[in-house]
Amino acid sequence: MIQDKNFKLYLIDGTAQGKIRCTTDNWAGIALKIPKTQIENCANISELNHAGIYFLFGESAVYIGAGKFKSVGDFWEDAIFFTYKENSFEMTGLKFLKDKFTKKIAAANRYEIKSDNEIFSENISEEKKSTLELFAGYVETILYFLGYKIFEPPKEISTAPPLQLIPESLPAPQPPQPEADDATIFYLSKKIQSLESDIKAQLRVIPTRYTLLAGSQISPVESELLPEIIKLARINAKISSENILQENITFKKPSSAAEFVTGLSTDGYESWKTKQGKTLNKFLNRKPSKK
Repeated sequence: MIQDKNFKLYLIDGTAQGKIRCTTDNWAGIALKIPKTQIENCANISELNHAGIYFLFGESAVYIGAGKFKSVGDFWEDAIFFTYKENSFEMTGLKFLKDKFTKKIAAANRYEIKSDNEIFSENISEEKKSTLELFAGYVETILYFLGYKIFEPPKEISTAPPLQLIPESLPAPQPPQPEADDATIFYLSKKIQSLESDIKAQLRVIPTRYTLLAGSQISPVESELLPEIIKLARINAKISSENILQENITFKKPSSAAEFVTGLSTDGYESWKTKQGKTLNKFLNRKPSKK
């Protein structure tokens, strides 16, 4: 059982959207989060030459690799790489971890697994197994607070009636930004229990780009379970004392934009809606999220 929760995040590029290193004093391991767009700019990260276990994450799919890091396929957006600082992993241990994680992800049925399902059949000592289980615990914890709940079964989709949006009452984005011809504006209205009024925000959607508009209201409170990457983005963003966003911010996923606004775990495909009340899921002809 992991006792120490004092993880340290280092923003390698100085931004929460770039490369991130995660360590803790009581763990001999290291985690690296690398966006696909930055994968060619990692020459100075020596740990990527180590043997380790890594995950390539797409919107609803994941590849699990064991050994030296390598890019596989075009589906993924972010890589999370785990290794020991002293490069002490043996292949037997990595195969054990890959088998363990593959089975847990398959049982959760939240992500499609892109990697092969090679069955681990080698014998390892109880001592080595105990060490690997400890390492696995850190992996699961770090993935969770980075926002990847791959080991949890998806929640049932709520049957509660949709929020009634009043987009006319939303503050106009400041300053006004030119919109692309194929852009569509979506709205979010969310009641935050500890606040007296609803939080309202606007999102400009262009295929594969989700831009939260300046003028959106940002909840000043946030859940402890909010992914650390979203917490960092909220800290670094320009937000006024009246909790109004002062700049446009582009996200890779609509749920990230929704969580940034609400400070809570939020399904962006269902929360963002047009003036007519059509969800982003329906607008994109996308199946409802399992999350």
